[in-house]
Amino acid sequence: MGDDLDRGADSLPVPEAQFHRRSAVERFVGKWKQFWAVASRYDNRDYIFNGTLTVAATVIWLRDTVQEPSEAP
Repeated sequence: MGDDLDRGADSLPVPEAQFHRRSAVERFVGKWKQFWAVASRYDNRDYIFNGTLTVAATVIWLRDTVQEPSEAP
């Protein structure tokens, strides 16, 4: 692979590093949306919603750092 990835005739060439960063962000937002409180956004105040995002991000991070018994070396 070169510096750019081939995405088809309709897409613009995107540097590989930028593609991987965007992909990681999109996957994380998808994980956020699995939390009902984040997906529905019923919080009326910004600081409460930011707290909800922080808690959801912490739970996602903790889940991703814990190894399943089948994944242990």
